[in-house]
Amino acid sequence: MTDGLNQLNTYLDKYTEYVKELKARSDPNKLRVLSELRHIDIEVLNEADIFFVNNEVEMLLPSYQDYYADFGILNSANRPAFHHRWMIPIKNAEGKILNLVGYTNEEQIRYLYGTGKYYNRTDDLYGMENLKEAYRLGYAIITEGITDTLAVRQLGFKNVFAWCGTSRSKKKQRILNRCRYGVIRIPDRDLAGKKTDAVQVFNQTLTLYTPLDFKDSAAFLASDVVEGQVPPRENMRAALDYCIEKIKEREHHGIIIQRDPVNMV
Repeated sequence: MTDGLNQLNTYLDKYTEYVKELKARSDPNKLRVLSELRHIDIEVLNEADIFFVNNEVEMLLPSYQDYYADFGILNSANRPAFHHRWMIPIKNAEGKILNLVGYTNEEQIRYLYGTGKYYNRTDDLYGMENLKEAYRLGYAIITEGITDTLAVRQLGFKNVFAWCGTSRSKKKQRILNRCRYGVIRIPDRDLAGKKTDAVQVFNQTLTLYTPLDFKDSAAFLASDVVEGQVPPRENMRAALDYCIEKIKEREHHGIIIQRDPVNMV
């Protein structure tokens, strides 16, 4: 058991060092491109340690070659799987790197997940580095995808997590059910969102739905401000503040309510 723990700690330390070096070598201007593309504040992207990889060779750092397979960055041809993608690190609760996800808007597979040895997409949430903050505040906000989480973070919420898939996970549920007040869900409005909705079961839950015209929270927050209407960010911030107030009231009164919807207009 001690050997296994030592191997895990070595993996986490090496992967974190590796990503730090990759980011330091990357073009910072590409982060601004992503910010403009997805309408997400560059400060949020930078804090998430996102960086751009243009050529697969950029992933090859000789001092880490013994760890490439464990890091899960190689494809079936034993070559780096990532090129011309923005790399999004997935971290554990201590902020150490577990895995990488490559994002692009130019290919059919927009999110390409690495196969890190100690990463399990079914059981590992995106955003775990902010789990202590969720416990401190007593609630967590759950989105389906990573860019949804990043978009909501712009509103000043650190305790936002991405489910990353449609699989049921007792581990994720157990982690989030430790929040005193409960979980605020912001599901997608597509078929995948319906599948995720069916597997997310928490002790105390409020569900916030984006307007019907938008697939998810990232799309809504990236939408244009319409004259005479509340700006999207202000709208969602007010809706989340309302949800937080209500979920705390229910904890105070000892009421447990599942999937009580709040609709944004």
